[in-house]
Amino acid sequence: MKAFDQLQQHVATSALHESAELAFACSCFPNTRKTLLDSIIRDIGCATLPQEAEKIMWINGAAGSGKTSIAHSVVERCVDRGVIVATFFFDRLDSARNTIDSVVPTIAYQLCQQVPIAKLIIIHTILNDPLIFKKSFDIQFQRLVMEPLRHIGQTMRFLNAAWSSLLLFDGIDECPGMAPHQTLLIRTIATHVRSITLPLTVLFTSRPELHLSMQFASESNLVRQVALDTNYPANDDIRLYLLAKFDAIKTTHPFREDIVRSGDWPSIEDVEKIVDNGSGQFVYAAIVMNFVSDPDSYPPHQLKIALSQESCSSSTPSAWKALDSMYHYIFSQLKDLPQAMLLVSFVILAEIVSIPVMSSFFDISIPSIRTTLGGLASVINCQEDNLVLLHASLPDFLLDEARSGAYHINPKEWKARLCIISLRRFAAHSKDWDSMIFLELFSGSQGCPELRDCISNFNPCVDRCSPEFRSEYIKILERMDLSDEGEMYKRHRELVTLGERQAQQTAKNMYQSPSGSDSGSDQRTRIKYYFCLYDGCGEIFATKYSLQVHHSQVHALEEHICYIVKPAPTKPPRTLFATSNAPSQPMARLVLDPESGGFCRGPHRLPTFADMAPNAAPRFPAHSTTLYTLPKAAGGKPAFGSPFTKRY
Repeated sequence: MKAFDQLQQHVATSALHESAELAFACSCFPNTRKTLLDSIIRDIGCATLPQEAEKIMWINGAAGSGKTSIAHSVVERCVDRGVIVATFFFDRLDSARNTIDSVVPTIAYQLCQQVPIAKLIIIHTILNDPLIFKKSFDIQFQRLVMEPLRHIGQTMRFLNAAWSSLLLFDGIDECPGMAPHQTLLIRTIATHVRSITLPLTVLFTSRPELHLSMQFASESNLVRQVALDTNYPANDDIRLYLLAKFDAIKTTHPFREDIVRSGDWPSIEDVEKIVDNGSGQFVYAAIVMNFVSDPDSYPPHQLKIALSQESCSSSTPSAWKALDSMYHYIFSQLKDLPQAMLLVSFVILAEIVSIPVMSSFFDISIPSIRTTLGGLASVINCQEDNLVLLHASLPDFLLDEARSGAYHINPKEWKARLCIISLRRFAAHSKDWDSMIFLELFSGSQGCPELRDCISNFNPCVDRCSPEFRSEYIKILERMDLSDEGEMYKRHRELVTLGERQAQQTAKNMYQSPSGSDSGSDQRTRIKYYFCLYDGCGEIFATKYSLQVHHSQVHALEEHICYIVKPAPTKPPRTLFATSNAPSQPMARLVLDPESGGFCRGPHRLPTFADMAPNAAPRFPAHSTTLYTLPKAAGGKPAFGSPFTKRY
């Protein structure tokens, strides 16, 4: 595989600022956030004087304060100015970008695309170390990001050319349960940035979570903190945004003629009330305008509804009272609230946004999903086959009982509801049943009588459930409180154990020759060790997998029970190759003696894998060479079907 192809395989394409997934994410509204954006661009420009400015900026603010829009605007301005830009936009609902695993390859890919010398360095690094992507985040960042940037700097100095660069990481708090990884990301980058004298700026955006605040505070001499909630009041910008949106409604809405005839709309008081209710958060203004501009409704009437909502909880912080009131009203108007809540809970808890996957999970049509969620268009957007939460504040609202009240999603209770749906789909013999989604939900479920009843009718030993699934399922069931003193766990543990034994016996009986058959019939023997088997004439049958072995091929067998064909006398004997712990040592060749039933060393050793199978490419598990022998039955013949025992 080419080095650049290997790099591309590790890139999270949806994290790029030009990706299709981010096409819906807009920059700051024209002429808003000018003071902040000018300040950021000025600092990036000052980075050409390496010792004169902070190398790192942290823009923090509550959900809905416009952090991602600011990030997009910064990127656009930098690209227009010829700045070398590499970005990573995190998203908790996208498995490709809710961890730091793909951060370095994604940044390195963007450097390759913009600077030829960087591409040469990165490709050379991958060629010299093909396992670079398996190494620590620190090593990857040093060799695939910092080293190329240093070479860019040397080239620019030689050419006496001015340059600057920006690494942008948006939403670093969007890695659920990954606080150590978030701090590792900050700490590693800060360590490397501190040691260089390059015109480089690193920009992070996130909510002001405690562990992030502590980490950035520990790098205070290197970091400029930008608190959107306090340092850059947004009321003037929100007012500008509202006036422009209202003008657009009056010129484009289907009811625009009626709106014009109605007189001066909206009033100055209406606009100011929206600004005040938003408490400096763009998200409230955006949701109100989405609600008001609904093409199927009369905008003045929609605005009146939006402004008449009262806070549903006196304990709600003032910054969220108006927003929560809007959310309460939007959910109260849904025609099929129970179904909509199930769909939304699935998106939030299972972290799956694919509409076809949801259709399969709930056994409902895709048009039905779109119709059910139609009333949430102001906060959830259907883009092609995916659902997009337009505002990160929605999950915050639904997961906080004090704010959402009747619309609260308790993760443990709702995961149990979703598990019940999944188990009923399984019982209906659905071919589309997804065991991995079930495990994800089951691991965080709360035990309840209805879930216990579904579990009691669930058989984890059927073909649709892999051994890995059964193992994880039993572990989760052991921890779950079903108010039955562990009886369900004990029963299913015994069921899984019995199922494995029956599977082994079934496989053995299926391929075992009848008693007293002649020597020309195939017989089976059993081993449970690491081996590489060369099969010159038959098949291998395993309890976990069914592997077809063709002539002149080698397969690495994992550690599990296998039934191996003993060939008829007219066929060549079985040959077994056991690897050594030392990679430099050749493999020992062991030959099955049909008379004694034991394996003995062959007449020679094979020096390389290519010598025995030039066209195959299995992996060889490390295992010390050990010989085994088969117990003999009456008459001195080998007792096929019995376990091997070590000879020495």
